[in-house]
Amino acid sequence: MPTPVDTARARLFVELRLVGELLRIKVRDWGIGFDPDGVSPGHFGLEGIRRRVDLLHGVATIVSKPINGTCVTVDLPLVPPEAN
Repeated sequence: MPTPVDTARARLFVELRLVGELLRIKVRDWGIGFDPDGVSPGHFGLEGIRRRVDLLHGVATIVSKPINGTCVTVDLPLVPPEAN
């Protein structure tokens, strides 16, 4: 179920949804955004998300543009591939 959060400084949308045999987690904000390709060395937030999702055999998609906010979508299998 979508959960919008509004404060004086930020708007945030969090959604958990079952899509077939996947759990989809979506987090969206309407902040200042950034260029994902232009992240400076020494910043490990995005890389940490990607590595953890990979360990769970999932897929992470990060879309952000300056001034337009950021959307992080993570699709995780409900059953790990080894269990199939």
